[in-house]
Amino acid sequence: MAVKVAPATDADRSAWDAYVAGVPKNLPMNRYAWKEILERAYGVTTLFLAAEDEEGQVCGVLPTYMTTGFNGTEGVFSLKGGLVANNDEAAEALVSCLESFCRERKVSSCLLTSGFVEKQTPYRPMTRNTMIMDIMASEEAQWDALRSKTRNMLRKAVAGGLVAERGFHNLDGFYDIYASLMLDKKITLLSKGLFRALAHSLGPDAELISAKKDSRIVGGVLVLFGSEVATYPWQASAPDAHDLAPNQFLIWEALKSCRERGISMLDMGECTVGGSVYLFKKNFGGRPLNVHYYESPPGYWANGRKSALANGRRLTGVVAARIASRLANNSPAWARRRVGPWIKAKGRIV
Repeated sequence: MAVKVAPATDADRSAWDAYVAGVPKNLPMNRYAWKEILERAYGVTTLFLAAEDEEGQVCGVLPTYMTTGFNGTEGVFSLKGGLVANNDEAAEALVSCLESFCRERKVSSCLLTSGFVEKQTPYRPMTRNTMIMDIMASEEAQWDALRSKTRNMLRKAVAGGLVAERGFHNLDGFYDIYASLMLDKKITLLSKGLFRALAHSLGPDAELISAKKDSRIVGGVLVLFGSEVATYPWQASAPDAHDLAPNQFLIWEALKSCRERGISMLDMGECTVGGSVYLFKKNFGGRPLNVHYYESPPGYWANGRKSALANGRRLTGVVAARIASRLANNSPAWARRRVGPWIKAKGRIV
């Protein structure tokens, strides 16, 4: 079977989305709308590749974007679960086309992911852990499947007056909590513009659920919906509200939204096995599942050869990265909120 690979355009959007929607257990992070989201929020160069079979039907996709690091070289990243293909031939054709592009642009590195399904690529394979929540047919069955401690926390949230409110009109309040949490943990934060862009481009396939106490937003979770799988890449709650169990409350509300849409699986996000986040999600009912990654050898732009230019760029990048790190960790909060998204745009964004 001959496979043809070419960059997708807006004219291919319907065929692209129909294909990924029909792939079983596909993560909702590789829809065509993400091309617009990344370009709108970060101004990055995107390359969304589509593979077609001999009959002109889409048989694979690979959505990627490029960012420029502190040393001036470009890195290529796929969206989470981005590499999707009907067979090995289609997957190999997509990666081969991307590799040709990388060599022409002298890209320094490439990181791809294929979600829950492992693919054959010429790059070094890696696996990371994510937690999956299986969604029961009824709310009663879901409730009965929870641990007694989790049920008690949910009762506590309701008794404490937490109410759920859906809609991106609460984005500013959620983002303030999210940004404060990221800054406290010294994690580089995403721009509010990214959340605005995905709300605009994904429409009903994205939902912000806020937890409110006496009209105050004390937490939020941003859920992205696919045809079978949903995921919540971003969740945050105010530290002074933790006694109200907002995190458990928000996950429970996310499960309700998934059930209403007929979704059977909620991806709770990647985490380190044995860590506090892992244990929290496991105690809620999550089960571990591997997500597959592939990392290219570094140095495409120098064709693998060490050179004075390569060493100079590397040194410049190290110095710039250290300065940026100090700005991000030691500046006043208002300055760190501004510099964080700029630093994020130097590497993998999502």
